[in-house]
Amino acid sequence: MKFFVLIFAVWTCQLLAGADGTVRIADTLGDGVFRAAALQLALAGKTVACTQERVTPEKAFAGLQKGDYDLVLAYRSLVPESLQSQCRDYAVDAVMLSVNAGNSRSSFTSGELAEAFSGKRRSWVSFNGEDRQIHLMRLEDNSSAVEIFRKKVMGKLAFAPAFERKNTVELLHLAVLNKNALVLSVRPDAELSTGLKAVTVDGVYPSLENVKKGRYPLSERRAVLNGKHLSREAQILLETVFSADMGAVIADCGLIQP
Repeated sequence: MKFFVLIFAVWTCQLLAGADGTVRIADTLGDGVFRAAALQLALAGKTVACTQERVTPEKAFAGLQKGDYDLVLAYRSLVPESLQSQCRDYAVDAVMLSVNAGNSRSSFTSGELAEAFSGKRRSWVSFNGEDRQIHLMRLEDNSSAVEIFRKKVMGKLAFAPAFERKNTVELLHLAVLNKNALVLSVRPDAELSTGLKAVTVDGVYPSLENVKKGRYPLSERRAVLNGKHLSREAQILLETVFSADMGAVIADCGLIQP
């Protein structure tokens, strides 16, 4: 159902593109939050026309300064210092590593995770003394969690073959049944199943508080940048994104509200 909601939101934006007052959005993230906000406005009878173009960060920042875009969606860590004052965080991506609840291991370093997911360590022996093969499980390559993990942990190392799924909930449910699983997913905005446990990374546990306060190393803050002259339509869209009602929508997109 969530997939069809986002598809309908995209269709709504495309249908209205070109109308007067269209909000031009440069998206460097593949974001669904602003599309969902446009849909909420449409359902409330407050339609805001928008176009959301997927572009590189370089094109997005240059276009914002030239007036080609009204809003830019990007990771805050990539925003140039000169544009930081035009940023506001609207969501947080957090990568979560988890294992079966029966696994005695509860913490890893980034280096250990890189060795495991690259296939350099194939057995649990070096982690918890048990002679069992590590079963790698992760989200698909186009997920933000995998991209963050690649950037912050893997570096130039390639991922070893793993059991992959597009949906975090499905992936975590399957991991409950696999005592040898080491899972890479997003951090759900809810408690884990009793059959799984999230693990500490580089000494920091992925609690909501640690993620929101920037302590957890495998997280990135999503920011929206606005141009110097913000239109009424863009203001309405931003007000919707930052409203309390968007919490559930942001969670549906696999993100955490700051």
